Amino acid sequence: MNEKIIKGLDTREECLTKLKELRAKGVNARITSLTNAEAMLDSGEAEVIILSPSDRKVCRVCHVDKPKTAFSGRKQYCFECFTYSTWSEHQIQVEFFKLLRSDPITKKLPIFTVPNGGKRDIGTALNLEKEGLMDGVWDILGLVPNKKYHGFMIESKTLNGKLSKNQILFDSMVNPSDELYATYIMKNPLQGFRWVKEYLCQ
Repeated sequence: MNEKIIKGLDTREECLTKLKELRAKGVNARITSLTNAEAMLDSGEAEVIILSPSDRKVCRVCHVDKPKTAFSGRKQYCFECFTYSTWSEHQIQVEFFKLLRSDPITKKLPIFTVPNGGKRDIGTALNLEKEGLMDGVWDILGLVPNKKYHGFMIESKTLNGKLSKNQILFDSMVNPSDELYATYIMKNPLQGFRWVKEYLCQ
């Protein structure tokens, strides 16, 4: 086999089934953790390692499948996202734009914020409404088309934050078939920046 380490099996039963298949073919295969895998391959104890599914989990913030060693105790988010777990939407958005403006490509693009949230006095709120302020507009707009979309919308949220009814309604109004604009809910500024870079490559 070309792949020495097999991953992506969801249950212990799937691992055992794969183990039996490999051993039936005469392959010296073992089930073990990620931390032991390389050592066992190097020492010749096994030709193929099947990673135990209990050694990996998906971060609830960045949604990336990572080894458990990348997580803080029993927390459901990785060390990288843990950095931002106590941040406000304002802090997440500020850090995101720092990353955008430090990159030679994204700093030249029309990616900007829509000042639609925050606390205001009644007079200011009424004036902004008269000027066309609209509830539910997402925080960040990117007027940058790629091969699939006309642009993108990003909404900044805290770790436990969710889209409001007005934000869901706005998305369904301007993006009814999910084919006009790419959308992303950002709880981690670094992941948000990476998402923009991936969007530009599509």
